[in-house]
Amino acid sequence: MAARHMTAPKPRHGGTPPKKYLTGTFNRLAVTFDKSFDTNHKNMKKALYLMALLFCTATTQAQTLEEVVNRFIEASGGMERLKAIKSLQVESTLNMAQFGSQPEMHVIRVKDSLFRIQSGSPMGGDDSYTLINDTVGYVFIPTMRGPGGGMEASLTRMTPEEVAAQQYQKDCSGYFGPLVDYQTKGHTAVLSGKQKVGDVECDKVTLTLKTGQEFTYFIAPNGQVKRVQMPALVALETMGMSGMAKMFGNNKRDAGRKIEINYEKYKIFDGYPMPTKQTISLGMMNIEINNYNISINKPVDPKYLKVTGPSKNSDASQQDGMAPPQGGGF
Repeated sequence: MAARHMTAPKPRHGGTPPKKYLTGTFNRLAVTFDKSFDTNHKNMKKALYLMALLFCTATTQAQTLEEVVNRFIEASGGMERLKAIKSLQVESTLNMAQFGSQPEMHVIRVKDSLFRIQSGSPMGGDDSYTLINDTVGYVFIPTMRGPGGGMEASLTRMTPEEVAAQQYQKDCSGYFGPLVDYQTKGHTAVLSGKQKVGDVECDKVTLTLKTGQEFTYFIAPNGQVKRVQMPALVALETMGMSGMAKMFGNNKRDAGRKIEINYEKYKIFDGYPMPTKQTISLGMMNIEINNYNISINKPVDPKYLKVTGPSKNSDASQQDGMAPPQGGGF
């Protein structure tokens, strides 16, 4: 409020206005200055508060990502124990109700050395498999017969680009290896919100591999992964079906499609909690994968080191640079 202008009374005999008048005027001016200062001071305090709030929010966001990932690490067995895994072998059955069959599937990961996924066909016959090491990879599809015809068995060598893109498959540091110590591996992660899986509200962590693939992990309050959203082709690789999809020409169609896999019924294997049930919906087809045995740091059967097919039938350790895994008792 501006001070009111007042005309000072004239002194009877000249000189300055009365002291009482000067004092009152000064006090009114002081009050006006104080109010103006208080207003500016409050505005400054608000601005500083908002700046501090924005800074704290950004800091909290970064801390929250770290906390969520650490919660997952601890629930999976702890960082040091996860990094100590040299091989991971998962034996499963695929429940494919549409085909009325339960083919077997075997997934083998040897640290920095080998990835193999081998699965039976829902229509019977020989197993199909994908085999990858540091430099080469093969996809074998057995002979398939059906009412409308079929196709002959084929063994296809992967291109160098395909082998490079699937190197992450050799990561055996737990059931969800790429998320373990992800920064050291060259991957990046961001916290991407929350979403319920069933009745459980989960934190979503989106992981982008150094090779470009993107996975979103739904992590429950207890640290368990309840769901993973991934590219369709990666999901097909999870079931050992990527080779067949490629043969049928589905690669381009599925390239940008995302699929969700749900994980449940965790059990302890050699001291590590791991899921024993996975469910996947592929359009009209529902697939359930039940893990009945998970072996950690156990010897790998030599038969899984072999490249077999219509044009090859020899030990993989003697060709294409595919050597048996070293260390860990293998």
